[in-house]
Amino acid sequence: MSRIGRAPIAVPSGVSVAVGTDNTVTVKGPQGELARTVPAAITIRQDGDVLVVERPDDQRQNRAPWTGACRPGSPSPRKVTCWW
Repeated sequence: MSRIGRAPIAVPSGVSVAVGTDNTVTVKGPQGELARTVPAAITIRQDGDVLVVERPDDQRQNRAPWTGACRPGSPSPRKVTCWW
């Protein structure tokens, strides 16, 4: 996993994060609300003011969310199916 992928995600003050049992992450803040469902293999946990996202192994489907070609709005000429 890349160094950026291993870094915990800081949650700013005024923003609340809820991780559901079905791996749905809901973020609410002053600018609105966002909800995403991540694959069951990906583990998301909240430790105080940070989120920690981990993958179980280095299999291809578990590495895909960490690749640059899988970002929304990617300029990749190929069609890439992402987990979100």
